Amino acid sequence: MNQEELTSLIEAWLDHTISESELTRLKQELLANRESVEYYVELAEMHSLLSQAKTTTLPQTNVVPMERVLKRQKNKTIKIALISAAAILVLSAVLMRLFFVDPETPPSLAFQTSPGTLFTITHDGAEDQSNGQTMHPGSRLQLSQGAIELNFASGVKSIITAPADLTLHANDRLYLGEGTGWFHVPKGAEGFQVKTRDLNIVDLGTEFGVLAKTNDHDEVHVLKGKVQVTTLRIRKESATLTAGQARRIDPIGRLSTIPSANNQFANKLPKSLPYLHWSFDEIEDLAFPAEGTIHCLSDPSARPIKNDTKALTMLGEGRFESALSIEPLVGKSLLTGYPGIAGDRPRTIAFWYRSERIPSGGVSGIVTWGRFDLDRKSSLKSYQDLERWTINISGDESHTGRGKVQIIGTGYLVGGSNVCDGQWHHIACSYRSTEDGVPETTLFIDGKKEPLSADYPQSIPNSVINTLDPNASPVAIGHNADGVNPKKDFKIQIDELYIFEGTLSEKSILRLMHTNSLK
Repeated sequence: MNQEELTSLIEAWLDHTISESELTRLKQELLANRESVEYYVELAEMHSLLSQAKTTTLPQTNVVPMERVLKRQKNKTIKIALISAAAILVLSAVLMRLFFVDPETPPSLAFQTSPGTLFTITHDGAEDQSNGQTMHPGSRLQLSQGAIELNFASGVKSIITAPADLTLHANDRLYLGEGTGWFHVPKGAEGFQVKTRDLNIVDLGTEFGVLAKTNDHDEVHVLKGKVQVTTLRIRKESATLTAGQARRIDPIGRLSTIPSANNQFANKLPKSLPYLHWSFDEIEDLAFPAEGTIHCLSDPSARPIKNDTKALTMLGEGRFESALSIEPLVGKSLLTGYPGIAGDRPRTIAFWYRSERIPSGGVSGIVTWGRFDLDRKSSLKSYQDLERWTINISGDESHTGRGKVQIIGTGYLVGGSNVCDGQWHHIACSYRSTEDGVPETTLFIDGKKEPLSADYPQSIPNSVINTLDPNASPVAIGHNADGVNPKKDFKIQIDELYIFEGTLSEKSILRLMHTNSLK
């Protein structure tokens, strides 16, 4: 804060004309800057002296009774004393806050969240507290889904997307243990620091992004201006980076040059959870394009697995315009460049489905990713395979043509309703791991919550999944990950497929079903 602005705020406080927002800014400045406190003391003393001088100046043209003069001076003296006492109390509180953590003091950093964001926050190592969307120095915030916007008193702005784990060390220092962070540092706030497990990044007047990963090496990307980056491993290495440059730390602490990936960093709060959407209404470059807010290193468009299959032959009448119309055979399904949602992070998959009937024991693949081989013919012997995520439509053994939603990844779970009746059905499945580490899988069919049960006695219901295997395959559509296909061909239709990085609320799922939009 410059001196002119500080002077204006102090004078407004002394004159009792300060607003609530201005008072908050003044307190934050006094907490952060000892020189500002000393300047405040000087102005307060000057204000007091001027007030006393005014009380001794009497009009020259009129004679005023001495009793009235004494009374006026007495009132002025009392008023000045009260103002000075109030100023001393505020100043004392500010000075005490410089040395002690006072839980009643308004926090130094407020944050906003995007729709669907879930987080927990602890203060100074204490248990979780419901203290609003604010942080003190020492506060730790863990973000399981969504995004937050941090606005520092210095003018620094940051957008951090999940999964993330951050701790506020001071008003100009942030520790990012995990997460994707974008930082804009305005003129006058140079020196702002971001520290990860592997890197210490000092701003030199810039805009930059940080990728802090739990299972990979940390990265820094300079978008504008320049930063000073230093590694924190055995081999300490330091470099000054300018716009367009990016570095990743290697296992021994060296800074490796990598391509800059500006599109990985959101510079404003998104209006929904990150998502990809395949509408199957258009074909571009022989593939079904995807739209959404998830940034992929590879093209997320859905292409036929076999080159001799034409995307145009896979179009049919949809719930909304066109739909994907396929036979669940290898070569008749689609493969994308989107790796899917890693590990056991929260997710929601939503789509429309239609099929007349399904052969006994048949499996109609909808969407899958993780560790599997698209060309492998495997038996159903591994009911505890937790390295992939799959949603199928599974036929029963009664030769009735009925089919139920099957979820593989949290064991083998299955719903109870028949979705193979020739009608369009909206299906939405979400998964998350609770704060206590308990997996939670939820299924909605046509907007109603569906009970789930174990599909096989050998499976582990509600198991924690892990799709972080380096040999994992990207998202496939219309394919069964087991490679087991029905003996007879039958047609299915899939429309408006969404994958969200996070769990949608029941209200959002209903809105998506009715409007094909989250707005």
